[in-house]
Amino acid sequence: MDEFSKGRVILGVGAGWAEQEFRFLNADFERRGRVMDESVRLMKSLWRNDAVNFDGEFYHVKDAHFLPKPVRKDVPVWIGGNGQTAIRRAVRLGDGWHPVGVALEEFRKGAEEIRRSRNDATLSLRMTTDVRKKRPTYFGPNSERRVTVSGSPQELRKEMDAYFEAGLQYYCVAINHPVAADIEADLKLFSSEVMRSYA
Repeated sequence: MDEFSKGRVILGVGAGWAEQEFRFLNADFERRGRVMDESVRLMKSLWRNDAVNFDGEFYHVKDAHFLPKPVRKDVPVWIGGNGQTAIRRAVRLGDGWHPVGVALEEFRKGAEEIRRSRNDATLSLRMTTDVRKKRPTYFGPNSERRVTVSGSPQELRKEMDAYFEAGLQYYCVAINHPVAADIEADLKLFSSEVMRSYA
């Protein structure tokens, strides 16, 4: 994919939170963070080096070769997650932090913590965005508080601007409707009424 896209691939990873999903796969929920960390270290080694010998807790490879190499000699890894563990992981292992639906103050604190350690880390955010009506804060399936950006184009821009002022670089729009045509219509509206002001 990196080759086909001429080096535009970004890999987003998250340790996961739904224990039931791990049970479906017969995977150890308690070790998920350690497994993910080691996976990222192994991938980075395969992308960067000609022959890889890796003897970790979960993965063991000898004289492994990975081809074709990424166009930029590496693939940026953005760490998903809203809590302190994800922030620490982004500092230690990732190239960016990508939370979902976090409140402005939480995002600002996380961004400041990351910037103190790593000035080169990318700050991205996925946010449920509603161009039709104002939506309240809600709680996700893991009982985590989720914020939405919603309302008129002016309200959307005001809320987004606050995140950009807090350090956000990439705003990933999540528009959710059961019907694809509604998603398409809202994306067109967002593009013409909100995105245009950032061009």
